[in-house]
Amino acid sequence: MIKKPIIISLIILLTISAGVVLVAYRANNELQQTVTEQFNSQQLTLSRKIAQDIRTHFEFLETALSTYAGHGFADSPERASQYYYRILRDWQV
Repeated sequence: MIKKPIIISLIILLTISAGVVLVAYRANNELQQTVTEQFNSQQLTLSRKIAQDIRTHFEFLETALSTYAGHGFADSPERASQYYYRILRDWQV
């Protein structure tokens, strides 16, 4: 007679334990999915920002080279080179 309540108690305990494990497993999967999505979103944002910075930098270089080519230093290319070298160095290009 005493064994029957112990068996019922064990079954209830195992059922509750299985439920807790299942809920924890689902929560872990949902958390992992959320973190992965956030990470991917941040990486995409960072990649887009870097791509824009690269585009902007090349546009600047194109403008600088066009300006350099059109400036009137034909009589002294060495002076022009030094002048533009200082500008580009100050701009950390």
